[in-house]
Amino acid sequence: GNIVVDFFTVKATPATRERLDRLGSLLLAATMALLAWRTTLGGLSAWRSGSGTMLMSFPNWLIYAAMVPPLALTAVVALVQTLGPVPPADLHDPLAPAGPTGE
Repeated sequence: GNIVVDFFTVKATPATRERLDRLGSLLLAATMALLAWRTTLGGLSAWRSGSGTMLMSFPNWLIYAAMVPPLALTAVVALVQTLGPVPPADLHDPLAPAGPTGE
């Protein structure tokens, strides 16, 4: 639905748009996996050093630990979208004609 992206892909075939979607999902999966990995290492480092917040001495590693599961889950979802089945063209193609109910 982004007008700038639609400008570049409006004349592309549905197969090309599908490949671009999968490439975007793969890049998202790689980025989130990298962030999850580095956040895990940062949390382990904070745990080993015993660092905490300045005012309340709240352990920093807990914040890192709370960030890792959502990052990893996002990576998994993006990877599933990359490797998952191809959706039917009429459901995925924004240029396809509307159904009988006009939806």
